[in-house]
Amino acid sequence: MREFGGVENRIEGSTVHGDVFQVGRDLTVVQRPAAVAAAPVWPVVVGIIPPEAGAFQPRDALQQRIDDARARHHEGGPGTPAVQVLAGGGGVGKTQLAARLARRAVRRGTDLVVWADAAEPTGVLAAYAEAAALVRAPGVTGRGDDVQRDAQRFLAWLAVTDRSWLVVLDDVTDFAPGPLWPATDRGGTGQVIATSRHRGATATGAGRTLVEVDAYGPAESAAYLAERLSRAGQPQLLDDSGPDLAAELGHLPLALAHASAYLLNTRRTSTDYLHRLRARTRTLDALMRPRDDTDGYHRPVTASLLLALDAVEQEEPAGLARPALRLAAVLEPSGQPMELWTSPPVLAHLGAHRSGGAQPDGDDVLDVLAALYNYNLLTTADPGPRGVTLHPLTARAVLDITPEAQRPYGVAADALVALWPQNDHTDRELVGALQAGATALWACAGDRLWEAGGGAHHVLGRAGNSLLAHGLHRAATDYFTRAVAVGRRVLGEDHPDTIGAGACLVIAHNRGGRFLEAVTLGEQVLASYRRVLGPEHPHTLGVRSNLALAHGQAGHTREAVALHEQLLADLERLFGPDDPHSIAARANLAHAYHRAGRTSEAAAMGEQALADQERVLGPDHPDTLSARNNLAGGYRASGRKREAVALGEEVLAGRERVLGPDHPDTLGARNNLAAFYGDVGRTADAISLAGHVLADRERLLGPDHPDTLTTCNNLALLHRQAWHLDEAVALMERVVRESRRVLGERHPSTSTRRISLGNVLQDRGCSRLSADPAAALRDARAAAEVLAPGPGDDPDRYRTPLAGALRLAADALDAAGRPEEAAEQRERARALRQGARERRAPEK
Repeated sequence: MREFGGVENRIEGSTVHGDVFQVGRDLTVVQRPAAVAAAPVWPVVVGIIPPEAGAFQPRDALQQRIDDARARHHEGGPGTPAVQVLAGGGGVGKTQLAARLARRAVRRGTDLVVWADAAEPTGVLAAYAEAAALVRAPGVTGRGDDVQRDAQRFLAWLAVTDRSWLVVLDDVTDFAPGPLWPATDRGGTGQVIATSRHRGATATGAGRTLVEVDAYGPAESAAYLAERLSRAGQPQLLDDSGPDLAAELGHLPLALAHASAYLLNTRRTSTDYLHRLRARTRTLDALMRPRDDTDGYHRPVTASLLLALDAVEQEEPAGLARPALRLAAVLEPSGQPMELWTSPPVLAHLGAHRSGGAQPDGDDVLDVLAALYNYNLLTTADPGPRGVTLHPLTARAVLDITPEAQRPYGVAADALVALWPQNDHTDRELVGALQAGATALWACAGDRLWEAGGGAHHVLGRAGNSLLAHGLHRAATDYFTRAVAVGRRVLGEDHPDTIGAGACLVIAHNRGGRFLEAVTLGEQVLASYRRVLGPEHPHTLGVRSNLALAHGQAGHTREAVALHEQLLADLERLFGPDDPHSIAARANLAHAYHRAGRTSEAAAMGEQALADQERVLGPDHPDTLSARNNLAGGYRASGRKREAVALGEEVLAGRERVLGPDHPDTLGARNNLAAFYGDVGRTADAISLAGHVLADRERLLGPDHPDTLTTCNNLALLHRQAWHLDEAVALMERVVRESRRVLGERHPSTSTRRISLGNVLQDRGCSRLSADPAAALRDARAAAEVLAPGPGDDPDRYRTPLAGALRLAADALDAAGRPEEAAEQRERARALRQGARERRAPEK
């Protein structure tokens, strides 16, 4: 029995190899040299530096930041040692990076390198005491009962030595002043490197420099996986899904190490593993088994990622860290708006978990987010639409330890709806973050957002309609297709929310150019609404309007007119002729008349609809402005071009005044006016205005938004009109390329734009023919390539323009002195023209 500080410790029935000492209440066994060495043998290495992990990535940029921080510190000469704190979440490789720096110091001949486990102060004191004995610090005894004093003597020796030294404190949990930190460096040759999960203010106190350590970058992840599997002789396990797997793992070194070990142990490919990971049928610890830990992380993945959670829960405001982290985990890991965290649903949710039930205020929420940030459980907590983020595997780990009943799906959904702006265009970045959050929430919650008793949560419809509002027709089609399937399975065929999802899918099909599918589904949805809600329910009437529009887009002119006429009659009977719905139906009927070639009736009805809107809603109401815009389009279609210009200028002025210069409808009015200017020969004004619209839509909507492509197409046609053929070709090539990607090869707009590109290429080829036949031939061949019908194309649409491209090629070949090839191209063109005449013959 030995007394130390008045505390009695008794060890019975065991053998202890080493001295026993106590600091505070912790009992520690220390391996000590039998006696203090007669003289130091340089260099001295204390502690066991972890071996380098397999396929370790050097992270040169991070090492350079650490070296630069040390150099800046020593610019002022000796004084205090350079201290860098490598801060990061679990599994980012802080220890491995520090170990690499320690091994580098040994290779470079640093006199003293100390590696200490700093998770507990006793581990540091033991390392310091051992170092004191090995460097022969003055007064050192080397006795097991003198550890604290020997550690202090070591720190005193560091303060005055001219020897070069490096102290690594691995896994610091407490930055409070104490016996961990060397305070003086007379020789200016010392350095302290600490690793920690903490990055709060205390981590940078006392002159310490914080160096953030994050996950690997994509290139580092790819190099790690390739090297790790190649060294094991199994490079074939890394297939084309390697980049996707690395991204799914968030490029986390810990996860990559476990995943590569799993692949090697099971001989599964990266694609197989990715499918298992995404299926979410297993926990992280089941997918990344501790027995597959070959790189010395020594903890299950979930424990590594969430090690700091117990500590942060003790921070004020107590009790809020865990529910806040659970909320972040069910939302999009790449970012939630800061405002979401102070929304009423979130405050109420956190209040329910607070001691005493008192609802927290905004400051309390900011405090808990800051605490989670300081412990690297949230990767950032800055203002902005994606201000609060966390690593995707941290989110997965949180859900793994959270019982299903305690996952706050409903709170997250309510918070997203509370934050969603009434008009999506007012804050596109915010809405983008909310859309991502809703998508992630649905993926996480699955059918739990579809309750048989209450139907689909509002956030589902809000997110889907937002995709439609932003013109993301393909994404909206996929979204509502899934919604219909889930609604049928969970709620049943006849639930209003299931039918409503189908109604939204009709709109998505129609806007995405899938007109026949829109018609077919629209008729099914209409039958369901009539059966469930009745023929006069507003939802039923709304679907009738969408079905009529779909018939018009599909070219079913007669059916579209009949449906619009019937709907208008019913609306006037039910709500009166001055109801906004009746007036809107009147405007739609006018447009249908235009499509049917009934231009005089269309103009009269459009004028009536506009007058009704102005009388009922006022001249500056958005619906009135839309009616005026539609009438301008009607004037243009009927050849009343100057009236279209005058009305278009009124629409633009009104929308700029009422909606603002950047509203999507304002940009649409500006786009239309540019086309009207082109119609009346004001080509320079048209090109200038369309160019500004294109820049605005690129800035506000993005370069590949369908509306942006429409403006780009219009600008190309205006340049063609002005005979700026190089500019027209460049713009039209971009439009066709992006339309194929965004809208799809079979979309009507893509087809029309391919024909326009073929025509403008022919124009340019004709202009080059006499001076440069070779250039003309290149244009002719490019036109023929873009006009060649593909699978699913209607070849009749392309016969005539393709024949023109072949005739141009023949002329260019003749000019180049290649008459036989020219004759071949003319024969092909003749056959196409003959085929076009034969196809038209039955219609006469």
